[in-house]
Amino acid sequence: MLAEPQRQPRLERETSPPAATAPYFAGDVRSFELTRIGWVARLFRRRWFQFAVILPNQIIFWVALIGGFIGTVDPTRSFGTAITWYFWFFAVLAGALMVGRVWCQICPFGGFAEWIQRLTPWGRRERGLTLNRRWPERWAVWGIIPGALVFYLLTWVEEYYNVVGPGKPIYTSYLIIFVFALAIGTFSVFGRRTFCRYLCPLSAPVGIFSTVGVLSGFRTRDRERCMSCDTKECMRGSKVSYGCPWFEFPGSNATNQGCGLCTECFKGCPNDNVGLYLQPPLTNVHSPGKRRWDVAWALVLLWGIGWYQQWNALSWFSNARGTGIDDWLNRLTGWPHYPNPLGYLLLTAGVAAGYYLYSRAAARWAGADWRRLFTAGAYALIPVVGADYLARQLPKLWDHVTRVITTASDPFGWGWNLFGTARLPIYHTRLLPPGGVVATQVAVMAIATAAAGWAAWRIWRRDWGGERPRVLGALALAVLAAGVYTAVMYVAMQAAE
Repeated sequence: MLAEPQRQPRLERETSPPAATAPYFAGDVRSFELTRIGWVARLFRRRWFQFAVILPNQIIFWVALIGGFIGTVDPTRSFGTAITWYFWFFAVLAGALMVGRVWCQICPFGGFAEWIQRLTPWGRRERGLTLNRRWPERWAVWGIIPGALVFYLLTWVEEYYNVVGPGKPIYTSYLIIFVFALAIGTFSVFGRRTFCRYLCPLSAPVGIFSTVGVLSGFRTRDRERCMSCDTKECMRGSKVSYGCPWFEFPGSNATNQGCGLCTECFKGCPNDNVGLYLQPPLTNVHSPGKRRWDVAWALVLLWGIGWYQQWNALSWFSNARGTGIDDWLNRLTGWPHYPNPLGYLLLTAGVAAGYYLYSRAAARWAGADWRRLFTAGAYALIPVVGADYLARQLPKLWDHVTRVITTASDPFGWGWNLFGTARLPIYHTRLLPPGGVVATQVAVMAIATAAAGWAAWRIWRRDWGGERPRVLGALALAVLAAGVYTAVMYVAMQAAE
């Protein structure tokens, strides 16, 4: 099965200028190679390594899943609710923005499905439990957009059932089961990590936001040696490794967005020509090799979701906090309660349409191709949108994260005290008052806006060669407007969860 050579899916549509500089490979951007550290290299070559880093997360999520069915119905006493919505999502976003795609390395969903697919948790088998189909080319051209749409749908479902509210713990369990089932089903039909590349609901936000981080992903040390290699065991697999589950070829990989850090290419390279590097932050935002249209549209979709979640925290919009626009839409359409799907669709589509129209108008003013400007601007906005998602989690983190410590000792609410923390007086402790929460949100957005502005300048220098200053003005205006708007919204929301 997995030893059989597989085609790398056709690259998703790309929009990069013909005059763009050469893609950034390891030799162009690396500042430090982690795999030159002896113990790191030895650890990565062990077949049990990925199993070992996935297992703790696997246990946590199975406890969370089971707790929704047999544990307390009080969400404030549920470990599954606390760990998932008060800490986990924040940690995933923070890890992507600061480091890279580390979540994918420890993901329990893809990891569990892969164990089933391979019929082994860490060994190397020739055959596994999968039909080993290829993702159709006509679907591959849509890149990460299907996964972004799954995330879009799940976000609305989460709002409808108030899963993160927090709602009933069993709703969190249902959500976990859905992702597990989608992963296992996809792994059983398609080869390798097709699910992770195309359908995982977290692949779009984690993959896009990871371009801000400092891990380059696994890259080739000497590209010419890699390109002239006859065996391509990093892609085909070998006696000691599987072919890259993510269909990423180290010889042409110029971005960390698609590398799941699984270490298979590092294990399998017969020439010891693959390494894991640290790179300057934002490298894959301003210099990703080629800019992809699917990444740009997925980013805009995520941006629209962020707008919606901000607006629904305000009483004039959401009937969850008072009579507002959403309540009016529910009466108009006969929808039972918040959130109204029409409002969700119109607002998120409105953000996408607004950015599209801005790109067309700005391109006409700047004398540039609107497609290039649209895509380049979306990449420049990645730090702002990523920081927006992170800042949105801060009220829950500062207000309730201490409950993770107390509920860990009593995960099902049965009166246990496994680690001696169940009765600590920190259960109701808020780490910051509301004013402090808002201050941290505004600070995060200020830092992100400055970072995005710098990335916009680098994009202009790289993609337009420092010419057409109006292009820089258009990129900078979009970044500044987005950052200021988001900061103002967090002040208006007053630490609303």
